[in-house]
This record gives sequence, C-alpha cells and structure tokens, in this order.
Amino acid sequence: MKYRAIIVTMFIFVASYICAYPLVYDARYTPQGDSIVCEYKASNIPSGATIQLDIAQSDGTLLSIGRKAVEGDIHDLVRDSLVVSAIAFSSDAAFLKVIVDGIEYGEMVHIPAGRYSIRVADELIEQFSIKDFFLSKREISNEQYRQFILADGYDTESVWIIAKGLMKDVRIGWHYQGMKHLSKPIEWNFGNEPWFAGTTFDKGYESVGGVTWFEANAYCNWIGAFLPTYAQLVSCFPGDSFASSRQREKTSLVMGVADCVAEWTLVGIDPQSISCGGCNEMKLLENNQMNLSSFPLSSYRCPLFRNEYLGFRIAVPYSN
Repeated sequence: MKYRAIIVTMFIFVASYICAYPLVYDARYTPQGDSIVCEYKASNIPSGATIQLDIAQSDGTLLSIGRKAVEGDIHDLVRDSLVVSAIAFSSDAAFLKVIVDGIEYGEMVHIPAGRYSIRVADELIEQFSIKDFFLSKREISNEQYRQFILADGYDTESVWIIAKGLMKDVRIGWHYQGMKHLSKPIEWNFGNEPWFAGTTFDKGYESVGGVTWFEANAYCNWIGAFLPTYAQLVSCFPGDSFASSRQREKTSLVMGVADCVAEWTLVGIDPQSISCGGCNEMKLLENNQMNLSSFPLSSYRCPLFRNEYLGFRIAVPYSN
C-alpha cells in the first residue's frame, strides 16, 4: 500500500517492564488525512538518544523523514509530531530505529507466547511452545554490522565468549577469530567505500551476508541481544503453513524470514557431539532468495560456514 505523507505523527507508548535493551517495537502506519500516523511502543530509551524514522529510496539510500531527540529518560507517555515534505512511501520501506551513542537499534516485534504448529514438510507438522520475546523486524543490516566493526568488535575478546551450554569450549569462537583472521563478512572489502559496495546485498539497510555463526553470536553479545532459537524463528514463518494458538497479527510484521537471507539460530547439536574442528554444528533456517519454500527449511552447519546468502537477526527477552 502506498501512502503520501505530509506530516508524520509519532505516538510513543512506554512500557517500563521490559529488559534494558533500547526498544522501539510494533510500529503501525495509519493514513489520517494528509498525514501518516506512525504509532509504536518504546522502552528503555536513555536521555540523549534519537528516535528516527527513515524510508528507503530507489537509489538505495535512506531518507530521514522524522527524528526526535530524547531529553531525559523515557518513563512517561510521550506524543510528538514531525513535519516533513510530501513524499510517497510504503510501510515495508519504513525503517524505525533508536540511535544511542551512534549505535543503531532497529525496530523489534513482540512475539506473543503460545503454542505454534508449523508445517515443516508436505505432510509433517511440528509444534513449538515459546515464551514472549522480541525479534528484530528485519535481519541485521550492513550498516548495523559496520558499526560492530568500527567499535572494534573483532578485537574485543569478551564478545566472542559463547554462553555456557552451547559449545563445549566457550572460548572456541575467539580461538577461530584469530586462527582464521576473521575481520569482516566474506564479500566485504575495506578498500571500498562503503565496505559492502558491490556485494550481493550492497545497500546499507539490506541484510548483511557472509558471516559465520561465531561472528553473528559476537555481534549479539556486543549489542546486548541473542540469536533466536529455531523455534522462535519458525513461529514467525509466513504463509498458509502458519497456525497458532494466538493471533498472528503481530508476527506478520516480521520481514524476510522466508525469502531474504538464510539465518543462523542459537541452537545446535549436543555440545558433547563435537563434529567440526573442536566445536559442534549449529542450526540455521535455510530459506533465502535462492532457496524458496512454502515451509521452513533447516540444516546443521559448521559454525565457520558462511556464504553471501547467510545472515542473522537478533532476539531480546521479554520479562514482566
């Protein structure tokens, strides 16, 4: 659906019971006369942060059409109106974000707790029970990953430490970071400007590809999130394969689960079943632009595996 915006009005509903990760989530775009109402919820936004709404342009750039500087920590209901030039945009081209100390935290979607039944093959249905959580609306972008590199993420040992229970050796990611000289996604070139110019996904807002599980996990540790589990990802799978004990109204806002890049997940083979250079294989959701299907496709891969069609998104816990 195309909208023509003269005024973008932003309503911020603050929920103080959610974890400390800066959140903007569950955005809705509603035409209202000559304006668009961008209605969303926010939590844990510190003073000095910026809440920003961008739209994707045909030339591959983002145009900021709404921006608000946060003065004082957000604890109360805030309402604001931003006036912009007339411009047409579709809701799926809108990028809502929080910027804290130069770091971009993209829009999230609240996924409700429930029991989900997913068709995982032509004649096979699996059921998953999940707790409430937040999932990034989109996969992590080139620009977001660039910020990780600029913050010396590849040289910060602490973010490469793996949570206990995922792998037998919690330091093996840091070991391979040095051994394999990991420093960037597979197609990136530090001699280009930007570094991701000429890659399969070469726009700043497009999904980063070509990262190992170790790199994806390190980014999550750095940003204060975690990789979603396979069950969490497939609970958002689109199409008629989806059935749930809860309404799908919110999960339908998650983009690219089935058709952008394949995605690493948090789960893998039993850590005691070492099968890949001292580490266990990890599970990924294989659906991407080159591997389309009406139901989820999965496999286990060495955590050092990477290609240009493999990326990730992040999850954040929900706590009352």
